Amino acid sequence: MSEAPSDRAHREADEDVDVHWGHSEEKIRFYLVVGPICMTIPSLHEILIVDYLIANVYRILYKGMVLAVAGGGSASVKLWDTATWKLISTLSVPRPEGSKPSDKTGSSKFVLSVAWSPDGRFLACGSMDGTISVFDVARAKFLHHLEGHFMPVRSLAYSPVDSRVLFSASDDAHVHMYDAEGKTMIGAMSGHASWVLSLDVSPDGAALATGSSDRTVRLWDLSMRASVQTMTNHNDQVWGVAFRPPGSDGGRSGRLASVSDDKCISLYDYS
Repeated sequence: MSEAPSDRAHREADEDVDVHWGHSEEKIRFYLVVGPICMTIPSLHEILIVDYLIANVYRILYKGMVLAVAGGGSASVKLWDTATWKLISTLSVPRPEGSKPSDKTGSSKFVLSVAWSPDGRFLACGSMDGTISVFDVARAKFLHHLEGHFMPVRSLAYSPVDSRVLFSASDDAHVHMYDAEGKTMIGAMSGHASWVLSLDVSPDGAALATGSSDRTVRLWDLSMRASVQTMTNHNDQVWGVAFRPPGSDGGRSGRLASVSDDKCISLYDYS
């Protein structure tokens, strides 16, 4: 993987995109970018505000048809229809079996991460207590917990080629691989020196990228379940990583992007 220059203003964007921003101000603002993506946030057009406790994570399913909003002490995820902006359902995160009554605190079940399965059937939620909850979206039904982490689960991602396979990133510095339907952990990967804050799976399902508070981005070969490359260009913790498939911009190589508290976005070529 080769590194492209860091870009502080998304200068290489070639199309308009929707920007969705979650914050701890008890609301989510939705912005529509009406020009070059390098415009500053204050110049974006605000099209909606949804009040909901501390709305801190959200994901969009099927080109914006359904929005999953999670956050606050309610230990739940709300699903919104983005065509009508009506609430579809509320998915409540239950306590794991065997937990003590004193464990029932809002802070321990605070949902930090959500992920849709590729087929849209399931939604996974990662919580402060290290558990992952899996829901059947159509029935708005809790299915089961996935366990193994003992610290907050910061990021989740399903394999784009297999709706059964779910990856999780945690403050315990580990990445776990689960059979999300079979309720079993099928792999654990370590290498980061601190919290793993973000992850994404490559479009072909063969590789995984992770970002950490140790300021590094790691690339993992999933066939070996091992780290094969470490990028050290960031000067602060890395909160987001995302793959772009080969051919999406006319080139043969794909791209991986990472974003950090150092106020830089780094782009890497991969094939």
